[in-house]
Amino acid sequence: MPKLPPLFGAAFACLLISPSGAAEPTAEQLDKIPDERLVGDFRRATSQRVRAHLFGRIIDEMAGGAREVKPALEAMVAAAQADYLKGLKAELPSAYRKHLASLSEAQAYEVQRVRRKWTPHIRTAAFGAKFETEFLDAALAAADTVLPPLDGILVGDLAAWRAELIEYSEYLETCLAEIGFGDAPDPTEGKRSPTGHPYPKLDRPMTARENFDYLEKSLVMSLTIAPRGAGPLLAANAKNARELDYKENEFVMKAQIVRMITGSIGWYADPLTCACARDHSNDRKEGRASGHSSTVPGKAGMGDRARYWGTSARSEGAGGGKTGFGYLRGLSYGGGHTGPLYCMKRNVVGIGMRGGVGTSMYRTDKKWIHPCAVTEDELFMPPGLTREDCNSSNLRSIFSRLKTGDYGGAHELAAKAEEKDPLNAMVLRFMKAAIEVEFDWYLSGVGRIAKTGDYYFAGRLADEGKAKFRGLPEHEAKLASRAGGPHERANGKRYHSIIGNVDKLRSFAKRNPTSVYANAALHSVNEGGKPRPGLSYFYDQDITILEYGYPKR
Repeated sequence: MPKLPPLFGAAFACLLISPSGAAEPTAEQLDKIPDERLVGDFRRATSQRVRAHLFGRIIDEMAGGAREVKPALEAMVAAAQADYLKGLKAELPSAYRKHLASLSEAQAYEVQRVRRKWTPHIRTAAFGAKFETEFLDAALAAADTVLPPLDGILVGDLAAWRAELIEYSEYLETCLAEIGFGDAPDPTEGKRSPTGHPYPKLDRPMTARENFDYLEKSLVMSLTIAPRGAGPLLAANAKNARELDYKENEFVMKAQIVRMITGSIGWYADPLTCACARDHSNDRKEGRASGHSSTVPGKAGMGDRARYWGTSARSEGAGGGKTGFGYLRGLSYGGGHTGPLYCMKRNVVGIGMRGGVGTSMYRTDKKWIHPCAVTEDELFMPPGLTREDCNSSNLRSIFSRLKTGDYGGAHELAAKAEEKDPLNAMVLRFMKAAIEVEFDWYLSGVGRIAKTGDYYFAGRLADEGKAKFRGLPEHEAKLASRAGGPHERANGKRYHSIIGNVDKLRSFAKRNPTSVYANAALHSVNEGGKPRPGLSYFYDQDITILEYGYPKR
């Protein structure tokens, strides 16, 4: 009996089918089947043509036929889904690795570049310029590059199971529409929060086909780009997706793909917190609330609303969008609303959409925290792969050097390594790309920061990079050449230590009138006006330096 993979739930029962090789009945014979046999014969049919004919009769001719066939259809969907997901789980891991092996050096470099660019934001919610395009779109493009096309995998039984699943899902949607549910019933109907409040209805519940699509994408992620500990979380989200609106699920899925491809932890979509957020979106749409504030008693602020619903939240986003992805893009501007979307500090989300209004609430739950490439310092590996995929002594040695931050040693080993096995060669290619990306990241950061005039911080970043690439004189020299001279670094060290002290800043500017830090001091003091942040003189020239750990203070 085929079983649904343990990762995604319990086993489903198999269908009873007609013996293979039996002659297919004609349309005339099918029309003569009495009504009382239609549902049973429909369920046992092995031909799509026969099923379509019988289903048409059930809907058109049987009184209450839709309600009678609904349990059979639900069982058929479950069984076909079990077969398909089991087959996909068996085929996808190897197909993924073969697809990675087909990528060029340039493609491997771009994937690793995007992952490295995201790392500061994942760790600390550092903000970047042009976030929507330079971060969000780049991450989704990287995911498209590494995820294997299913067309090449869907052959034989796997293709047949998927086709049957889609066919049965479409029958089920027709059945539900006949009963009066539209395309799908609202699974939140009748649910109440722990505090006794009824869940707000969904704008558009997910159809059977859409629920399958969500489950399929979740399984594909868990078997490819996701950290191995993310499986249970992705499975839970696939189950919870039934209690979320279509737009809400789109929001969760798109952000989840970004989290997985960038090596972060996944986030859990909590139905209760979603109901709380949806309620606030509804109040905003109806004019009872605006932004993060509400006039409704008990719901004045984010914390009040969370308590009202019996949940919790540490931060909140509010905006709008015609789609779930549109709302996500609106929040992905690189400011305060962007932080909790992707940062590891928040791993639970409640997303609520009402019309074009969106609210999202975030918190942290240790239950759903799992190891990932960022926490394990293994971003140098291809997405989703670990040390277990280093199947040669060369790869294991390089892995160990990179794991400890010895990029210089890893560079020397990688330059000498040769791998004939295609999968080993693929891992080596991604490792080499990560080494190159790491050096380019430091070189770019040092250069950008030095160009603004903060040679002290540029020097610190250069020293950090030189420590990683120790033993490679050419690399060390390139970093040092961009960092500036020792005199300005000394002035910079003094300046950084007195930021915020207006009297000391004035005195510093008088004693060092030709230093760039004198300009920064006067800019910060802002005589006759409100004092400015001490480092704003530098990052106002090039906001992208924040992407390299430059402090916004």
